[in-house]
Amino acid sequence: MYIEHDLEGRISKVDGIAYQIVLWLSKRFNFTFNLVEPPDRTFGAVVNNTWNGMIAMTINRNVDLVAGPVIPSEARAKVIDFSISFLDEPADCLIPAPTLDENKWNAVFKPFHYNVWLMVIVSLASVAVVSWMTMNLYWKWRYDGSASPGSPHFVLSFNQHVLSALALFCSQGQHTAARAPHSNRIAISSWCLMSTVLVYAYSSCIISYLTIPKSHLLVNSVEELANSQVLQVATHKNSFFEATLLQSSYGPLKLLGDSLRNNPENSFGGQYYNQTRLLNKVFGRLALITARLQLEMLIELHYRQTRRCELTFLPQQFMPILKTCLALPKGSPYIHLINLGITEIKQLGLVDRWIKVNINQTNQCKHGVDIFQHHSNSEIKHPLALSNLAGAFILLLLGVSVSISTFLCEVCVSKNRNQH
Repeated sequence: MYIEHDLEGRISKVDGIAYQIVLWLSKRFNFTFNLVEPPDRTFGAVVNNTWNGMIAMTINRNVDLVAGPVIPSEARAKVIDFSISFLDEPADCLIPAPTLDENKWNAVFKPFHYNVWLMVIVSLASVAVVSWMTMNLYWKWRYDGSASPGSPHFVLSFNQHVLSALALFCSQGQHTAARAPHSNRIAISSWCLMSTVLVYAYSSCIISYLTIPKSHLLVNSVEELANSQVLQVATHKNSFFEATLLQSSYGPLKLLGDSLRNNPENSFGGQYYNQTRLLNKVFGRLALITARLQLEMLIELHYRQTRRCELTFLPQQFMPILKTCLALPKGSPYIHLINLGITEIKQLGLVDRWIKVNINQTNQCKHGVDIFQHHSNSEIKHPLALSNLAGAFILLLLGVSVSISTFLCEVCVSKNRNQH
């Protein structure tokens, strides 16, 4: 019996499960086999109305069995036979792990979105204008337009109204007209209420931003991946996953398929079934779509190399659970024995054991997300560093610089007036 294999003489841990099955079957039913590599090093798909890869070798009876996780499809079922499923496995997408937000100089601005800050500025200016206009009009009406420089009409200038509104927002007391009109008091009271809400909300948020580490995924869904300007999609050439994307006619999967068509180098040939080579190719740049077991192996391999968890899975599941089988030529006389052997293997629980042997299930990356070690021990207190509070000191330095510059300008203007 000849067993087809496409890994350049290397058995990857993904195909290692299927290979373990073949080894067990060879001992159980006492047969020998040779490994045969497909010339084009691909799983097999229809290209120019002709099958290639392992599927073509099976159709042409160049091999008796495909020792790899073959996913049944309607097109494949017409030309080859499948064993019973030996593993139900989801498709998944490998992406860079969440990046830690270090809360540097711009942390003081992060509690509010930019549109909130914009509305605060607009509200502050609006309150100052309304307050100045209502008080100005009130005293003009009160004195019939005959206000003199000593009248209350000149108690607060427009600039003083702006500073008063800003002081209320910063929870600082400031002098206001004791006999302000009711319309002015309503505007100021509304501003005080809004300022109180905003100040307390800001205080609570900035505490969490400065004390709790934040992490953000580059993409959280298939839609975000399809529209991402950072990550491109990748998969194995002529695989079930590539065919699914390329044949999709609508939605985000069509956009991912278009990305593959526009970037054919992201469809990896057989040379990238080597785990290390594949990892070096996709790390940090590509979102790899394939069976979850292989992706778990890539995460494990990267962790062993770096002792860091920098890879994870796309949170959204976008393909159904896939049944992986062994493939045989149509009408193969061996299919009964293969199915009998796989049934015994499943009853003995050997597939789960082989998976545990091939993939370490106890490392820190088993959930795909890095638990940042320097924050993981809750008993250790981590005082805020200068990088966390740099924004506050920058604002203070800016305020002091503006104040000194204004003072020097006032001194120069005052000297010029005295000279004249």
